[in-house]
Amino acid sequence: MSASVRRPDGRRTDASASGPARIAQAAGRALDLAGNTALGLGMLVGGGMALAITFEVVMRYFFNAPTRWVNDASAYGLLWIAFLVGPWVTRNNEHIQMELLSARLKPVAAARLRVITALIVAAVLFLLCYLTAHATINTWNRGVLTTSGSWEIPQAYVWMVMPVGSLLMALEALRLAVRSLRSAANPDTPQPAEPAVKGYSIE
Repeated sequence: MSASVRRPDGRRTDASASGPARIAQAAGRALDLAGNTALGLGMLVGGGMALAITFEVVMRYFFNAPTRWVNDASAYGLLWIAFLVGPWVTRNNEHIQMELLSARLKPVAAARLRVITALIVAAVLFLLCYLTAHATINTWNRGVLTTSGSWEIPQAYVWMVMPVGSLLMALEALRLAVRSLRSAANPDTPQPAEPAVKGYSIE
């Protein structure tokens, strides 16, 4: 008799699995941990942005002493939030979707379409990871500093979140492709429950 363990996303893994299955399970757990850590950091950045903007409003309208750094911090924070929260959003398939075609397909055909789209998304994200990593390393080696706003910090500090977030999102897209492939191969197998928070879709 095999034991199973329920993962945070509702899927169960076979605790007695061996070989490639165990490696896949360990990789999935590592990806979950990385995505959850990125999500937590993104939430911290968002909270810090809210506090900074509140501080700016108070200083500007109550003390007539506007700051110079909040605007820059907010711009950099938005970039970091997008790439830190993106892996969690991709894992839960919560990106905005157009369902004009998939909603009219049979379940197996819709699952095959999801495999194709997930692979395309993964390919684009891997390319984005490569390009942003190359640009980040290049700016670090050249000692490039930010030239706009009130801060002069290495540009690499601002950009380094892009290759990391892109890589995590690409891996999550691959996991979505595998999940959809299994769904297409075994249409009668019950699928994991959908996340409690639903994303928006355009129908």
